[in-house]
Amino acid sequence: TKIIPWFDHNRIRNVIWTGGEPTLHPLLGRMLSKVHAAGFTNTIITNGIELENLFDGIGQDVNAFILSLDATNSNDYQSIRGVNCFKKLITLPERIRNKFPNIQVSICMLLQRLNIDKIEEFIVMAIGIGVRNVSFLVPDLYGYLDPGSRAYSFGRKNIMNSIYLNKIVPTIDQLNCFSERIPRILEKFGDNSKVNSPTLHFLTYYHDYFKAFLEKKMPRSNPRCYFPEHYFVLSVDGMVKPCFFIS
Repeated sequence: TKIIPWFDHNRIRNVIWTGGEPTLHPLLGRMLSKVHAAGFTNTIITNGIELENLFDGIGQDVNAFILSLDATNSNDYQSIRGVNCFKKLITLPERIRNKFPNIQVSICMLLQRLNIDKIEEFIVMAIGIGVRNVSFLVPDLYGYLDPGSRAYSFGRKNIMNSIYLNKIVPTIDQLNCFSERIPRILEKFGDNSKVNSPTLHFLTYYHDYFKAFLEKKMPRSNPRCYFPEHYFVLSVDGMVKPCFFIS
């Protein structure tokens, strides 16, 4: 409530709700309603697990959902996310469209060892469930190894177990295959009228990022944070920053 006039004064028009998992916040509906009533758009980045219990109540105040799906089948999803919700989640886009046809629904894949071989399948699945917007991201591997370099963002205080990281990072054989597939992926889906996926053009950077990490180097183009290019971040303590990772 205090910050909405500041949004207006600074000509902010779009608000993205992230976390953590924003659908766990007990006041999310009230906050969305206030922001929407003041004339701003609301986008929610969510794992979708609690969304089906909420979207009937919040849909009128939301412009877009970005679902972090990460997988193309139930087994991979459970291995990555630790819960058995995949079949429920892939029906969400249609249910949202039926109830609120003006809401844009996107799905996102955080690339890692268990899914980097299935980018094409992920895009085909998106088209099949009626989703036209697809994005691909990479985990902040360097931040996990050195939380201080990211200003201890997202509550990171301790160095993550390297064994866990090794389960996330693709193998060198996977990366070699990935490099060979990138031109084919771009040719098939880069300008595909059925899907909008600007981050496909980052795939070469993502390959270099993972490869540099395996070789214990810094990547030539570190895609650790795109926020300074398009967004600013309003932290829970009211601080305005160009990026989550800057103190």
